[in-house]
Amino acid sequence: MAASAASPRLVEGINGVVFQSALTKHTREVYGGDLGAIKKRGVLRVIMPSNSSSFFLYRGQPMGFQYELAQKLAASLGVRLDAVAPVRQARMLRHLERGRVDVVAAVLAVTPEREERASFSPPLLEVDEVVVQPAAEPPLADHDDV
Repeated sequence: MAASAASPRLVEGINGVVFQSALTKHTREVYGGDLGAIKKRGVLRVIMPSNSSSFFLYRGQPMGFQYELAQKLAASLGVRLDAVAPVRQARMLRHLERGRVDVVAAVLAVTPEREERASFSPPLLEVDEVVVQPAAEPPLADHDDV
């Protein structure tokens, strides 16, 4: 698709529709199997957050840190990459569990609950999760306060 360069909001809207339809259609398809099945079908489906650092479209080209890593993984396996952008980031593990994607490429804290749902690679970076609240509020005592 093309639109006038003088219509940046229209181009942004078009990119959003293309992004959603082209990059989420794979979440409706279910495949099974492990590495052998991925190599046999020739496609690695990786779901990753759609944001300015992980995965985004720039002038119609997919880019981002997680996208580049996924491309390298697919190339090392000798398969094509199907990048999938979740409608809701919180559902990425659900797509993995249901066989709609093969890999989740995202910054996820490894929790006991998540370890029951998926196997994790060694971390590429460490992130400390913290709760931020207004200074005028009483401090949170436990998880239930959140």
